[in-house]
Amino acid sequence: MYSHINSWRDCTSSFEQQLQCNLFELNGNYPPHWNSFLFCVDKNKPKRVVDIGCGVGVYGKLCLDKSIEYIGYDYSESAIGIAKREWELDVYCSDYKDISKDHIKDGDLVVANALCDVLPNAHDCLLHLLSLDAERILIQRIEYSSGEEYYSEYNAYDLTTYKFFHNKEKTNRAIQSFDYKIKEIPISPNTYDLEIYK
Repeated sequence: MYSHINSWRDCTSSFEQQLQCNLFELNGNYPPHWNSFLFCVDKNKPKRVVDIGCGVGVYGKLCLDKSIEYIGYDYSESAIGIAKREWELDVYCSDYKDISKDHIKDGDLVVANALCDVLPNAHDCLLHLLSLDAERILIQRIEYSSGEEYYSEYNAYDLTTYKFFHNKEKTNRAIQSFDYKIKEIPISPNTYDLEIYK
């Protein structure tokens, strides 16, 4: 159905490129969503960060620097291998669909960066993350459409991936249906991080 759904999972060279980009960013060039993540961590002081769709694990590196417990999950064995090699992180190969409430502890901050913005079925992914019943969730880089939700294809790191545009009303209704409140954090024009909390 989605011809490029596994493009990230199967492309080691793309994750190596992502790592090089992240290493540059770590050298004082933090992108806006990193700052948003760090602000959320500093404000809420979670016992642990659970990073779903962790990629090469740069958020784990940021957590290590702050002595915050971290665990990451990604569906790409290549990404997990790089994260372990580069940062020696506590990371596991797992699809987001296989993460359950049993993986979540009291006091966790669940973060999803580059997940609900790069999947063609991103609304379903959002619903699954909400079903984990974490006290606090940070969904990063949500872009809203001017109407109905849709996705497009684009190229990044030498592969074809997706860009998902969420319908704002549908997104807010879904979040509220799980008894969460929402704080929107502007990242760039029409793009937001969503801090979701009980």
